[in-house]
Amino acid sequence: MELESVVCNLYGASRLRPRYQKRGHLTGWMFTIVQCRCCGLVFVNPRLPEEHIKGLYDKAYFDGQGFDPYISLEEEAQKIAGVTRVPERISAVKLPPADVLEAGPGGGHFLRLAKERGFSAVGLELSNYAGNRLRQQALHILQGTIARAGIPDHAYDVIVAVEVIEHLPDPRTFFMEVARVLRPGDHFYYETGDIDCEQAREQGADWDYIRPEGHLYYFSPRTLARYLRETGFRVCYPLWFNPSRRIVSLLRQVGLVKGAEPCFQGRSGALARRLLAPGTGFLRGARTRWRCDRPGTPDEQTHADSQARVSRRDGHRDGPVAGVDLRRGGPCVE
Repeated sequence: MELESVVCNLYGASRLRPRYQKRGHLTGWMFTIVQCRCCGLVFVNPRLPEEHIKGLYDKAYFDGQGFDPYISLEEEAQKIAGVTRVPERISAVKLPPADVLEAGPGGGHFLRLAKERGFSAVGLELSNYAGNRLRQQALHILQGTIARAGIPDHAYDVIVAVEVIEHLPDPRTFFMEVARVLRPGDHFYYETGDIDCEQAREQGADWDYIRPEGHLYYFSPRTLARYLRETGFRVCYPLWFNPSRRIVSLLRQVGLVKGAEPCFQGRSGALARRLLAPGTGFLRGARTRWRCDRPGTPDEQTHADSQARVSRRDGHRDGPVAGVDLRRGGPCVE
C-alpha cells in the first residue's frame, strides 16, 4: 500500500516544511508531520489512503487495540468527568428541546445526557461497528459522513464534534457542511488538540496527541480561526474559556479582571475578551466557537493540549458565532 500525498487543506498550498517524524502505533510505519509555510496548518503528509483510514475505526479501535491505544480509557474518563460540561455549555446558549447532532458519538455518553436534558439528540457515525453498537442502546444514529448522510439544509440547532476534527481527511469540507446543516444563528461545538500548547511545544513528536495514522490534522487557535472564517464563521469569546494565567494576570493589572476567579462579563469583560483574540477580533452575527478542556482524569486535571469551541453560522444578522480560545492552564471561567 502506498501512502497518499496531500496539499494544505486550508488554502491548497504545496509549500510545506517537515516538522516531526513519528512511527505509527498500529502499522509501525514512519510518518512525516508537516507544516504549511503559508498558513501554519500542521498535518500528516504523506498519509494513509482515505479508504484505509475509514477502516481504522473497527471493533479493535474502540477496544483500545487500534492506532490510539488509549481510546477506551479516554471514553471512560469522558463518561466520568468530562461529558457533563458539553450539554451544560450548550444549554447556556440553546435550551431544550433544540435539535442536536453529534458527529462521532463514540460511546454515546453525550447523546444520553443530552436526551436526559430534553434535547432532541442524533448521532452521526462513520464506523459501522460503532453505529450498530449505539443503535443497540436505542440511540438515533445516522450512518456515514455529514456530506453523504442525506441531512437537509438548516436541520439542526447545535452540532457537536468532540475529538473528531483531527481525524477528518477533509476538515474544510466538514466545516462547510456544518455551516449548511446548521440553522441560521445556531451553534457548532467542537474540541480538539492544540498544536501550539506548551505541552506540544516541549514534547514535539513525543506529544501523545500525535497519532499519525488517524490524527491527520493538528490545529492551533490561529489556524482554526482561519478555517472558520473561510467557511462562514466569525470569531468571538464565550464567557467560559480558559485563558493562560499569564494573560489573566496582565488583564488584572490593567483593571479588566477582578477577583481570584475572573468572570469576563460587562463592558470590561467584553474589552478583555476582545484583547484576548489577537488577529481575530470579536465579531457578532456569526457562529460561535467554544474552547474547552479535553477530558482527562476525574480529578479536574488541567490540560494544556486541547481546545474547544462553539461556532455559529454566518450570513445572518443573528447568525452563528465562532469564539477562539487561547492556551489552557488558567482558571476555568464558566
